[in-house]
Amino acid sequence: MQMIEQLTLLDSCIQVDAEHWEIYEGEKLIGTFESNGSYYHFDSCVGPAVGGTGSIFGNHSIEWFLEGCAEEIRQNYLWHINRKKA
Repeated sequence: MQMIEQLTLLDSCIQVDAEHWEIYEGEKLIGTFESNGSYYHFDSCVGPAVGGTGSIFGNHSIEWFLEGCAEEIRQNYLWHINRKKA
């Protein structure tokens, strides 16, 4: 239950199944995140490629990593959109 409560704080991240999330900006899919509980991987879907893989470590939850990756993907997306406007 704690995971679902935490994910509501990340309102732009939708959990697809136990290991996969989609990251949105408004209604636009901008990235994906997956984790098996030991490792995570994330990728952008829009703009220049952004992504990475790492291990879940310390006292941090999967949601902590999801939030950080989602922010990196969002920043990349916003940079891409602003660049196109210039």
